[in-house]
Amino acid sequence: MADLPPVVTYAGALAAGLTESAVRHRVRQGRLVAVRHGVYCSREVWERMGGDVRLRHELEIRAVLTSLGGTWVSHYSAVALRQLPLPHGWDEIVTLTRPARAAGRPSYPGVRFRTAAVPPAHRAAVFGLPVLTVARNVLDIARTDGLAAGLVVADAALRRDLTTAADLAATVADLAGWPGVAAARLVALHASGLRESPLESSSYALFLRRGLVLPESNVWLTAQRRGGVRADFVWRRHRLIGEADGRVKYDDPWSTAEPVLWQEKLRQERLEDLGFVVTRWTGAELHHDPDAIVARLVARSRRAHDLYGVPPLVP
Repeated sequence: MADLPPVVTYAGALAAGLTESAVRHRVRQGRLVAVRHGVYCSREVWERMGGDVRLRHELEIRAVLTSLGGTWVSHYSAVALRQLPLPHGWDEIVTLTRPARAAGRPSYPGVRFRTAAVPPAHRAAVFGLPVLTVARNVLDIARTDGLAAGLVVADAALRRDLTTAADLAATVADLAGWPGVAAARLVALHASGLRESPLESSSYALFLRRGLVLPESNVWLTAQRRGGVRADFVWRRHRLIGEADGRVKYDDPWSTAEPVLWQEKLRQERLEDLGFVVTRWTGAELHHDPDAIVARLVARSRRAHDLYGVPPLVP
């Protein structure tokens, strides 16, 4: 019985010693599963993936690359490989970047090609697959999908030490004159590992787009210890705090005493006792009505002005 690699082409199966009828027989029995036309994996590999969308996508990438060379896994395909945040509703299409358009019009269903230079400094490998570096990848996402999308992935990559601010700065310099580079520059300048969720990163992108004075992110307002108080966004000069309310704050697995909502109420009171006005918003509001968030921040800032005599926040 021929030993096959985890992902094998039809030609590869024949080269490994299987006959055409043996390949068809294994497919009928379910011992080989068609990942793409003419590309197979073993039933064991297929079942090991389970329902993990990232593992399934890795398998699809490997299947695509069996017949392609001179391309690099990029955009959200590379994000999936590196376990970085994926957007809600991601289309799961394998995305590759190549330096030049292929001659003719070869058909690769389920594959999205991006055409752009890939200098050696922008090349890396993950699980043996050719990918763009993290810095290049997040900046390309900013160029094609916008500031918020790029900042979400860049912040997460910095937090996990997958890239550095210096890497981002050096890479964005290589992209001078490229389409969408303005958004990439903003990501390289403002990415921060201090932000801890896609909601926080997207909120910061909103502040940038609306021209607000930029806040500090995840600041300890009392001593950094158990019982200390930290805020998502702090405008110290304006005595204003912003809190991006994701479910993670309210689904605290370590909470064994008071309900988490009650703890949040006490936390907000402590923030207000420190001399700040607090404004909150949700991910749904950020997505559907970002202008309302900005308007509320400005209105709450006027309240801080009335209470403490500080300058109001002006968009």
